[in-house]
Amino acid sequence: MSVVTADARRASATAAAVAALVIALVSGLRDVSGTWDWLSGQRKQFEHFSAQERAQEPGTAQFLPVDAFDFFRSRVGEGDRYYIAVTTGGFAAGVDRATAGRIFSRFYLLPAIQVDTPAKADVVLAVGVNPHLLGVPLGPVEKFSGGNYFVARVRR
Repeated sequence: MSVVTADARRASATAAAVAALVIALVSGLRDVSGTWDWLSGQRKQFEHFSAQERAQEPGTAQFLPVDAFDFFRSRVGEGDRYYIAVTTGGFAAGVDRATAGRIFSRFYLLPAIQVDTPAKADVVLAVGVNPHLLGVPLGPVEKFSGGNYFVARVRR
């Protein structure tokens, strides 16, 4: 039975770390040109967009009603906690409507904070859902003129 010294263990660990670093660097360098080309293509595709169009593009790409999210954005502010209820259904883009709405609003409605239940919210936002059915007491409900979209403050 042989005894491994601390120096031998340290040398083995160092050699393994260096080998992992070399593999990671080689792998990264192999992908640089493809990544650079992709990023350059993205820049060319979107560079003519205004700042507002760039902010809206993720929602537009998911076929979301961005004008409704502009309405929501005008009704929430920094520190507001909001819950978004979206009708179920799918999209051709690969995610269901509710997931797409939650993901886009999480980014688009910053600095407001998304919460996972209406009970934790200061404001409820509804896309095709009656906000009175969410189980929390609401103040006045505002309806967006361009569709079946609603905003209401939760009464405490």
